[in-house]
Amino acid sequence: MPDQKEQSRSQFLLPVACVIIIIGGLKVGRPILVPFMVATFLSVITYPLVRFLKKNRFSRGMAIFLVVSFVLTLLGSFLWLLGDSADRFSEVMPQHMDRVSTEFASWLESHNISENSVALSETIQAPMVTVVTGIASSLATAVSSLLVVTILLCFMLLEAETFPTKLEVAFGAERGPMAKLREYELDLQRYLVV
Repeated sequence: MPDQKEQSRSQFLLPVACVIIIIGGLKVGRPILVPFMVATFLSVITYPLVRFLKKNRFSRGMAIFLVVSFVLTLLGSFLWLLGDSADRFSEVMPQHMDRVSTEFASWLESHNISENSVALSETIQAPMVTVVTGIASSLATAVSSLLVVTILLCFMLLEAETFPTKLEVAFGAERGPMAKLREYELDLQRYLVV
């Protein structure tokens, strides 16, 4: 009887331990996995455009260059808009911080709490400064991730033509993995069109 309890406990603990290890691995690998998944997503979306350009007399390299340039322009424009908004916010923020501090200090004084009004108003400013530095840090991370995504996207688009043949060689000529991969690609493209 005790052996059955230990066996059922180990059958429960093994999957739980595997899930914890996988979640930990995903958390540790996030700086690599997120750009990889974004590049994979972008390559599935943009490969039909590469195919279209190749059919219209562009070389493979030129088609990939044009598509990657287009994607970079879109993503760069989005990052520029975010950076511009953050820049405007950081320019206006000191004025708002001063106004909030003086209004808060006058509110404290009107409620007869004048001893620490300056210290309390400075305490309010600290989270605002943290927000601005967080935004700047996020933009720097986004720019570096954009570079990694661009490099991965170039390699994925370069390999897109030969990847199906490599999968057929690796898994055999049966159509199982290739059919599922093509079905996934078409489903994702249809979903994005809708």
